[in-house]
Amino acid sequence: VYFKNVTEFFKAAWRHPQSACPTMEHVYKVVNSEQTITRYNEYQASVESRGQFRRAGRQAGKESRRFHGTRRQCLLVDPGSIEFCSSPACALCYLLKTSFDISTLTAAAGPPRTRFGRGIYCTSTSSKAFDYSFSQAGSPFRFIILASVIIGRGYKSIQGDPSLIAPPAVFDSVLDEVGGSLNYDETVRYSSDGILPVYLILYR
Repeated sequence: VYFKNVTEFFKAAWRHPQSACPTMEHVYKVVNSEQTITRYNEYQASVESRGQFRRAGRQAGKESRRFHGTRRQCLLVDPGSIEFCSSPACALCYLLKTSFDISTLTAAAGPPRTRFGRGIYCTSTSSKAFDYSFSQAGSPFRFIILASVIIGRGYKSIQGDPSLIAPPAVFDSVLDEVGGSLNYDETVRYSSDGILPVYLILYR
């Protein structure tokens, strides 16, 4: 069931008119550790207690689904390949093992996205995440992570600030909105507490 739902969500979020939406091959559900899930749920409850988003008909903590593109140095999740690699430059393996631990993920992901500083960048636009997804081990497949993200009170901006290491005071995330030099949205988180990998989408 989730293959159909995730595929439809991915296709609906493909917004680059000049690029054809790729063919989905597999959708894997990410199994997170109990500790990671507990940390996420506690953070979600904390953000919800401050923002009371459910009263406005939102998900608790203003939880949303966002796409994240990164790179891999191995063939993990290609058909028949189930072993994590040991390469310190393989962002996919680091992400799945640490659940967006920013201290390791940003080092493994290569040159950082610096528009809003050192953070975890994701988007509601699957075709934008596609631009940041790279397989560097000769695989014919590419991949994207679909994550649950606690947006909470988002700081909206169309002007970048590379000096940020956290959202401005009283905010929970940064929302890089369309306008200025940006054609498609980004959501930036500065800790792993409020982002959880849920599905890994494999496509050609």
